[in-house]
Amino acid sequence: MFVKHQMERLVQSGDLTVEEVTQLANRVNCLFILASTACKVIQKSLSPRSRLQDLMDPKRNSLGDINRLYLAILTKACQIDQDGQSTDSEAPKEMIEVLQAILAAATPLSISTIDALLGSKSTGRVVEFLSSVLNVRNDGTVVILHPTFREFLEDRRTARPFHFEITDAHGLMAKGCLATMKRELRFNICRLESSFMRNKDVPDFNERVSKYIPEQLQYGCTHWLDHVTKSSPRSHENDRTAALEFVEGRLPLYWMEVLSALGKIPKILRDLQEVGSWYSEKKLKDKFKDIKQFLVAFSTPVSESIPHIYISTIPFAARKSYIRQEVRGLFPKTMSVIIGYSKNWPEPPQEWQGHTGSVKSVAFSPDGRRIVSGSEDNTVRLWDAEAGQPLGEPLRGHTHYVQSVSFSPDGRRIVSGSLDKTIRVWDAETGYAGYVGDNHRVVFGLNTDTIRLWSAGIRHTSEEQSHPNTHMVSTTTLNNAPDQIPLSQSNESHNLIHSLHFPPGPHFASPGFDDCKLLQDGWVSSSNRLLYWVPPNNRHGLQSSHILTFPTTSHLRSTWIDFSNFCCGTDWTKCRE
Repeated sequence: MFVKHQMERLVQSGDLTVEEVTQLANRVNCLFILASTACKVIQKSLSPRSRLQDLMDPKRNSLGDINRLYLAILTKACQIDQDGQSTDSEAPKEMIEVLQAILAAATPLSISTIDALLGSKSTGRVVEFLSSVLNVRNDGTVVILHPTFREFLEDRRTARPFHFEITDAHGLMAKGCLATMKRELRFNICRLESSFMRNKDVPDFNERVSKYIPEQLQYGCTHWLDHVTKSSPRSHENDRTAALEFVEGRLPLYWMEVLSALGKIPKILRDLQEVGSWYSEKKLKDKFKDIKQFLVAFSTPVSESIPHIYISTIPFAARKSYIRQEVRGLFPKTMSVIIGYSKNWPEPPQEWQGHTGSVKSVAFSPDGRRIVSGSEDNTVRLWDAEAGQPLGEPLRGHTHYVQSVSFSPDGRRIVSGSLDKTIRVWDAETGYAGYVGDNHRVVFGLNTDTIRLWSAGIRHTSEEQSHPNTHMVSTTTLNNAPDQIPLSQSNESHNLIHSLHFPPGPHFASPGFDDCKLLQDGWVSSSNRLLYWVPPNNRHGLQSSHILTFPTTSHLRSTWIDFSNFCCGTDWTKCRE
């Protein structure tokens, strides 16, 4: 019935007869994926009867099973003859590269984005030829229609000559991401006019990101290291020179601009933890390590304000940092730290500072690389377990003490329980509260003698389905379970977010600015304008009551900053040579 229904239009138009459709239905033998794919092949052909006859040819046995049908589809798309020769010598290579990109992509990509990453113009043609096995979704992204097609391509026994290793596909994508970044990254990519504001306070910031950072560059910056760590050692060595060129000079800072704009600094820190072991050359390993240490040391300014990637980090970077040595002369009009700089990156602190209230709960991520903490300041924080530095901003949403925190088994989610009688589930990468994803439930204990199982997203428990929580949440655990339910809609979670108001820091003056304040998170502000950011080890001097102005020659200061070349505000872009 399915085949007859699918072929009804072609029968009505006279392209096929009822007898031909019946023969097709009998050949596919009630195998749905085989029937569905065969129908798509015939429907999309310019000559349906001729295509049907090819598929029904007993010598080719294209309808013997789904793998034979896939092989026939790819062979036809490349116009390969019986001798294995293609009428277009580039067609097989182009088609395989497009298929590699589609299968290896971390997220579905559009035709134009695949073309940009591959440096090709053939994706649209390949997708059209393979429309019976590929699907262009409503958002313009391309996906395979059925998992059996992926299995076919990855099986060297059935897919010759179209088989490829998925590690090679990741190598191709890593190469494309790197080439895209080298080609498209640039200084002040979002064209920000002032350094006085955080990214989130720029009125049209999201519109700027969409306008000035194309999809292929967003993808490349976010997923380059993903593909590196999933590719073959051969790919690493082939791209070693290109990778080394990328991590030298200005490009790492331009990369950080995009990561800051997309909120991807915490993700890249995790990726950098892994990528160093994938390259054999010591210099490249050291470069990646230096980038990670740079991001850990300056996670606050880099994450919060793109201009301060330059004007607040370069002056305070370790003197032996590769990044500082290579870019200090390229961005000369910033502050200069005369006294109080470090030669090497600081060792991990014994005491981690970031919360403004007592810490009530901590937990390691499954891989041991991150730590999550809950505090009486009503926030949840993520930390780099190796460096002891906070990753991104505090996760805000609870309105009372956070009593308990835990990671999901896959490390992608965080669950927190609070004295405000609520449980919240957070995305460990973005920090957003929202959908839990596939198969999650939360087990939690209350300040009573009960333990409850909560399907994430439902506001009641499985035991008391008509009553909200009436007791404080004291313990939480996030585990897998057979439900896929949203925790809360994003607009609801945003309504719960409240700003933390830190007590004002010491008052002092910077050249050109009166009544400056050192805020709890290290920012120096004047009239709510961000001037610059100060690392924790340099804040003691700024808090000294003996010093009121910059610069100073007092021997009591632990940090002496020269502002004579400092460009900020609407002049911040002049920091570049």
